[in-house]
Amino acid sequence: MRLLILTSLLLITQDRFFDAGGYYSPTDGLFSMRGLKLRYISLRNVDYYDGGKATHENPKILSPEVIVAYTYIAKDSIIQVTNRVTVNRDTVVFSFVDPEVGTISFRGGFLDKRGQFWNQNDIAESTIVLAGLFRIQWNDSTVTSRRFSFTYFSGD
Repeated sequence: MRLLILTSLLLITQDRFFDAGGYYSPTDGLFSMRGLKLRYISLRNVDYYDGGKATHENPKILSPEVIVAYTYIAKDSIIQVTNRVTVNRDTVVFSFVDPEVGTISFRGGFLDKRGQFWNQNDIAESTIVLAGLFRIQWNDSTVTSRRFSFTYFSGD
């Protein structure tokens, strides 16, 4: 555990921090895996506000959180994932359980290592910045998996 914390602090010191915040949509639009249609994922790991004041020079580094928006058999779901989440410039990993679908997991990484995509003039809505493998498991057996890419959009 100490090594993980030290590595994170070293990254923050060397490169300030990696802000992955924003929304990511699959390049194929809505895709379907075993009846599940992924709409978007949202990542958050940095907060620029402290008590209502902007703190861009010294942002607060957060425990990463992921929001996954998907449809399963005509039922829309938005799930916030905060346990077992890794978000950094090299890795994005998360998993959660939907009782009707099974265990849904993602393992991937950023193709563009700069972060702060909301502040990058060369990032268009068609620019692929994230790629990885989504997997659905039921009773510890992989039901389906698919590799794909995401583009960034600011959302709000």
